Amino acid sequence: MASALELLHYVNAVAAVALATVAALQQRRHGGTGRWGAAAFAALAAILVVATTDPESRPHALLTLLLCLLIALPYLLLRFTEAFGVVGRPVRRGADLGLISLLLATLLLPGSSGDSVRVAWGGLFTVAVVLFWTTLSIVIVRGLWRLGRGQPTLPRRRTRVMSGAIATMNLLVLLLAVGAEHEVSDLLLQALLLPTLIAFGIGFAPPLFIRLMWRQPEQDALRRATEELARATLVPQVLDTLLPHVTSIVGGRGAAVFDLNGRSIASYGTGSTVVAPASEGRQGMAEVIALSPPFGFLVVTTGPLTPFFGHEEVRLLHSLAALADLSLGRCLLTERDRESQSALREAMETAERANLAKSEFLSRMSHELRTPLNVVLGFSQILEMKGSLDEEDTEAVEHILKAGHHLLGLINEVLDLSRIESGRMAISPEPVQVGGLVEESLDLIRPLADERSVRLASELSACERYVTADRQRLKQVLLNLLSNAVKYNRDGGEVAVFCGPGANGRLRLSVRDTGPGIPTRLLDRLFEPFERLGADNGPVEGTGLGLALSRQFVELMGGEIGVETGEGEGSLFWVELEPASCPQEDTGDSPELAHATASPDHPPRRLLLIEDNLANLKVLQSVMSRRPDVELMPAITGGMGLELARKHEPDLILLDQHLPDLSGTDVLHRLKADPVTRAIPVIVVTADATPRRANRMLDLGATDYLTKPLDLPTFLRAMDAALLREVPET
Repeated sequence: MASALELLHYVNAVAAVALATVAALQQRRHGGTGRWGAAAFAALAAILVVATTDPESRPHALLTLLLCLLIALPYLLLRFTEAFGVVGRPVRRGADLGLISLLLATLLLPGSSGDSVRVAWGGLFTVAVVLFWTTLSIVIVRGLWRLGRGQPTLPRRRTRVMSGAIATMNLLVLLLAVGAEHEVSDLLLQALLLPTLIAFGIGFAPPLFIRLMWRQPEQDALRRATEELARATLVPQVLDTLLPHVTSIVGGRGAAVFDLNGRSIASYGTGSTVVAPASEGRQGMAEVIALSPPFGFLVVTTGPLTPFFGHEEVRLLHSLAALADLSLGRCLLTERDRESQSALREAMETAERANLAKSEFLSRMSHELRTPLNVVLGFSQILEMKGSLDEEDTEAVEHILKAGHHLLGLINEVLDLSRIESGRMAISPEPVQVGGLVEESLDLIRPLADERSVRLASELSACERYVTADRQRLKQVLLNLLSNAVKYNRDGGEVAVFCGPGANGRLRLSVRDTGPGIPTRLLDRLFEPFERLGADNGPVEGTGLGLALSRQFVELMGGEIGVETGEGEGSLFWVELEPASCPQEDTGDSPELAHATASPDHPPRRLLLIEDNLANLKVLQSVMSRRPDVELMPAITGGMGLELARKHEPDLILLDQHLPDLSGTDVLHRLKADPVTRAIPVIVVTADATPRRANRMLDLGATDYLTKPLDLPTFLRAMDAALLREVPET
């Protein structure tokens, strides 16, 4: 037993010295609150080292010093835990007074005289030391235990282990006081002292494997938090999720993220009290890690319960900072993408609003321009139909009609371009024979060519094939190309039209002129809207929309348009379209359009005209004056028209879209909803040439939809067709 007791003495002494050395190194390396702990463990080491020597050889002064160290040990531990906030000022003052009193008593103890007095004084002194130890130990243990509540695992385990070690140390002092003379009690004391020293070491400076084991719950929580980080799309979400885990997993006091200018972006715990550092590394009681711009630093502060971060904690913090960098970078990219998408949506909405406003403006302008133009062309056509004008007046009427139709063509081109840009231009692809369409177009353009003495040449043997196209739009493209070839040609020049094979099995239709050609530097602007390549001040009229519309039409039909030209060499414009199979011939006879005539058996048909524009009203009155088979009944408001329709039940109603009291849409809807007027055919005659409006009116039950300016032959055919309809008997 003696050898075992001696071995335990030496082991405990070595353990105490090791603990004191670790405490001194940490105090030197990290500073802070560890100085009182280092002093306490140094005092304990000195006591245990001296305890290994022969009691008989110890001088009285050394024994007095050891007793003073034993008395001061709980006080040093109290001062060590004072930084944790577990000791109040009254307790501290009482501890100061108790320590001074016991130290003075220790110094006075050897000077007492008389054996009975010495024994009595010694017993009282021992009781005082035990009470001092027990009181301070209870304060420390209770404070540390309560302090650990609600803390992360690492600081909580540290406080609990240290409180247990101090409680055991107090028990050892009690054993020392009551049984120091017995060998068994000494052996028990030394046996309990070793785990106490180990507990002090673990609580004061836990080794790496202990720290890893203790922080396992925080690591599991962090692993679960990474799933939230993966889903986070906002910077505050990332920081609010990450900072608490950064703090708890290393047992820190708080964490904060600062920007490059030192402003706090987010914080957790008491980390927000840290001033943003200017560089990376350890600064006082904080670990500072640089983040990627626009973020500056991640600062994690230590505290009394975790006075320092070891190498493992530093590596862990850098790993968490890297995770924060990735998550924050992804959030910034997501935020920028979100902002870009928002800006794009806003731009698209703005563009859509602008497009709708433009469409509305064009619709309104079309109506406002077509209404007076209808009067001009209407009366001009009436004058032309009279046939009783002299040569000079006939020429004047022709000029009026030519100018009016030119203006109407410009209006139609602007509307066509608007429809294409808004995606509302619809085409009707069908098999179209190119040769026949070319001959029709040449016949239409021949008068213009004769004015300039331009010869029209065609080689149509290769044009007898069919292509997939919208016949009307393809004809418009051909007329644009032929018109330009004539207008920009030289007097007495030539325009040639021919067909040939194109790329990828397509059919190529070419129009070649002998004009001055187009400079190469201007070709990039050739198909741009309103671009006339410097011809604005020349003698040739135009808007620069013909080629732009031609390209749009050809592309809508799945084809391609191009040009081959050089300055002084003339120009060759070509169009390539997909071939189509020859359609089945329709052998059915087309019914001849009958004309309504007045007779005793067929009284004049009654026609109700709902029109508020007096000039347009006069145009139609003039036309109807030549039709004895029709009786015209005017109404200048929608309400008046509805009343006349119910009262007289006309054979046909001509309805304008824009009326002073009701819209044409409302009037048509009421006509079709009334059993009295439901069967009366209605032809809408309006200056609104938008397809959307036409489709709307036809869906509501309109028989036809005619746009101003009216082509009188077309109007008369539509009117006769409507008057010849079978009217159900009521």
